[in-house]
Amino acid sequence: MIGFALWTACTSAPSGPLDPPPIEPLEWDFSTDDTLEPIDLAAVGSALDRAVVDVLTYDARPLIEGYRDRLATSGTPNCPAITVDPAGNQYWVSGCYADDGSVFGGFLFYYPQVDNFDGQFLFTGDSVVGNARIVDPMGDAIDIQGSAVFLRGRAADDSSELVVNSVSGGFGMDADAPRWLDAGPQSANVELVGLQFVGGLGLVVQATGAIVVADDDGTWAASFSANAMALGPLSACDSEPGGVVSVRDPAGRWIDIEFDGPILDESAGDAAACDGCGQARADGAELGLVCADFTPWFSWEALP
Repeated sequence: MIGFALWTACTSAPSGPLDPPPIEPLEWDFSTDDTLEPIDLAAVGSALDRAVVDVLTYDARPLIEGYRDRLATSGTPNCPAITVDPAGNQYWVSGCYADDGSVFGGFLFYYPQVDNFDGQFLFTGDSVVGNARIVDPMGDAIDIQGSAVFLRGRAADDSSELVVNSVSGGFGMDADAPRWLDAGPQSANVELVGLQFVGGLGLVVQATGAIVVADDDGTWAASFSANAMALGPLSACDSEPGGVVSVRDPAGRWIDIEFDGPILDESAGDAAACDGCGQARADGAELGLVCADFTPWFSWEALP
């Protein structure tokens, strides 16, 4: 018995000063960090105002139309070598040099739609998906590294119209660039959806995705999580969306702002709290109210 006790004592892991103390994870408390300026809620609201307007400029149509125009102008039967599937979709998977000096590089899929019925809406429009660079004889290029989609839908009973605009990936245009690309190539992940009911029965505009906005104070970002503005019977609040919009300040801090407007398929919004302002939080701490003007969404030019 004594021998067993001595054996276990000699073979047990050492204890005492040789053991490192346990390390407890520390939470960063931004409110006590004196290396950063306090969060300026008015500046957050101003950045969000710009983001509300700028997110509407992410238009997929110039990219799609630019590809179609270059194909019609420079394409030949073998450059690019296009395959058409039974549904009418077109794709090419190898680059080439066209007779006029244009260069088609990479691969690209083009999906045209005319009254394509999804069970609820008849969609007309088109989309491009791929990793392609197309350069015309003047050296102007179109870069498509992802997907660009623009569709208009009409309900089978003609009760409503739908617009879907989406850009996801990296893009660039040297000529006739849309506003969001006029400063050069950009990465983007934005989807805009507009639903218009006939007879003035209502309007819904929904934005999803993240964009960057800049001002004299630095670079900001805003992230929309399927936030929707609504008019008519669908909404009890037409001055703000529902759900959380997140804003990143130039110091890299994310501020989550919870608004009280409609949330699709969940709530018409809180009419009593409908004031265009939302409660802002950072790291779970309440900061106060941030106010923004979301009404530009109702004048999105691509709406039906």
